[in-house]
Amino acid sequence: MLKTRLRAWLSPAALGVFVACAALQVSPVWANDDIAKLSEGDKQRLLNQLQSANVAFDAGQWREALAGYDAAILILESSSIQYRRGLCLEKLERYEDAIDAYERFLVLDPAAPEGGRVRADIERLQGIVERLRRSLLTVNTVPSGADVRLDAADGPLLGRTPLLEVRVEPGEHTLHITKEGYQPLQERVDAQPGKTLVVSYPLQEEVSDEARVQITSTPAGAVVKLAGGRVAGRTPLTLTLPSGAAELTLEAEGYLPRSERYTLKAGQELAVTFSLEKVPVIADPGPPPRPAGVSKQAGWGWGLTITGLVLGVGSAGLGYLTESTIQEANDYGRQTPGHSREALSELERDAQLYRIGTWVTGGLGGASLLVGGVLLITTLFDDEGAGALRLGPSPDGAHMEWVWAF
Repeated sequence: MLKTRLRAWLSPAALGVFVACAALQVSPVWANDDIAKLSEGDKQRLLNQLQSANVAFDAGQWREALAGYDAAILILESSSIQYRRGLCLEKLERYEDAIDAYERFLVLDPAAPEGGRVRADIERLQGIVERLRRSLLTVNTVPSGADVRLDAADGPLLGRTPLLEVRVEPGEHTLHITKEGYQPLQERVDAQPGKTLVVSYPLQEEVSDEARVQITSTPAGAVVKLAGGRVAGRTPLTLTLPSGAAELTLEAEGYLPRSERYTLKAGQELAVTFSLEKVPVIADPGPPPRPAGVSKQAGWGWGLTITGLVLGVGSAGLGYLTESTIQEANDYGRQTPGHSREALSELERDAQLYRIGTWVTGGLGGASLLVGGVLLITTLFDDEGAGALRLGPSPDGAHMEWVWAF
């Protein structure tokens, strides 16, 4: 039995395997019985795979070397072969597979002299894997100073731009970028594992649907009212008003109010100045000149009245003469015996003429007084009994004055 095992161990193929494993620069560990169980053909194939893999490894042909070690390990697993696999996988940047190969090496040979070095390599590769799994994000904006949030408007604040190499999970994200006075911005980004994504965005100024109106006035301190009479303040004043139609009214004591209408546009800045006019002072006009028609009518009235008075005096005089003549005729008839009939008739005729004159002058005087009185009265009163002398606006409308209704 012992001779049979010695012959299996010391066969040319087995010795070649040991030599090939020695070239791996690690201790070949496997159960001797495993080699003994291999057929001569498997031993030869194992030897061929290890030799070709070693040649490719030395030439830096990592894929070919890995393929040879993978084929050899299917025949017989060895810690030394796993170590070489780990080296090839690391060169090919298959770091997670290399970690698996190194960990398998430690399982197969926990007490291997190279164990400390292999464990250090595992930690180093794990750090590389961790870095490759991370994504870094750099965000710039024009202007800078914008807040950057991830995946939601109220999501976690990554920082303010310029934002340099902030770690994010790989994959697609939505950046929410906000800055006062500028329109909010939403952008989709795709963060690749192990890479730094650099993005830059121009920000657009925010357009308000309101307008700013700067109001000044002469004099200053005028009350500013909006449509509907709402008081907004005193000048100088700056208002923020919604776009569209707007009405401003300015009032100041001692000045005429003034209103203006405007059509405001969104984002517009408008400066307006109001010059207020003083309220005109109405002076006492005094008695107005009588209109020419009124003066003429009053002249006729006074003339006729005076004429009536004169005629009245004349009528009274004639009446007196009439009575005197009648008395004289009576006295003549009584006191003169044998008086002349002709003289008495003459006295009676004179008395009759005086009486007729009295009637005529009295009638004319009365008529003159009546007409003159009517004319004088109508110069002061119109047909409705209202005063013809009235207080009314002047022809230019600037002040009040006394006017005649005629």
